[in-house]
Amino acid sequence: MNIRKFQELPEERRNEVEGYLWDGIAHLESAIAKLGVCESTVSEPFATHIKVMESQMRTLRSLHTNLTKQVEVLGMGAMG
Repeated sequence: MNIRKFQELPEERRNEVEGYLWDGIAHLESAIAKLGVCESTVSEPFATHIKVMESQMRTLRSLHTNLTKQVEVLGMGAMG
């Protein structure tokens, strides 16, 4: 979904999409926390999985931040 289409959604639907992003972040944070082990004490494939999940969490946070900023900028443009 591009930012213009996102902005055109009703507020309720935008909130729903944003909720999905937060749910994804929370899910990844929870999974990482539940592992509760040092990467050096686990097998290499498992340690790699942890790193992938951390990367996905950073990506989701970045997407959320960028989406929020773009909506704010587009909102200001629509007002001006």
